[in-house]
Amino acid sequence: MGVRGDMKMLSTAINKRWLTDDLKPDAVEAIRRGLSCGDERAEQTAVKNLLAMELQNQKDEHAKINELNQRILSLAQRCGIDVNLLGFGSSIARVSEGGDQPPVSTSVE
Repeated sequence: MGVRGDMKMLSTAINKRWLTDDLKPDAVEAIRRGLSCGDERAEQTAVKNLLAMELQNQKDEHAKINELNQRILSLAQRCGIDVNLLGFGSSIARVSEGGDQPPVSTSVE
């Protein structure tokens, strides 16, 4: 399979979230090959794949942070701590609902 086929297959794997942590180094290597192959379409797809992987990583990190914050608030409430006095309870609730997350740009400069 050529570089274009590799990029198309990688796009599918990213979109379906099939990439596990142990496969990511191989995906990055495939993207490197796509970026340096000289085929404009393959290079564009490689850039899109790289951006899609980064976007997924950011979303996953935000989800983990939000989960941790919710667990901290839950623990504080179980311990009888008034989370409103902590000053960050409402902001965590907004973030977990997607209210305070910065927009993610996928444009390439």
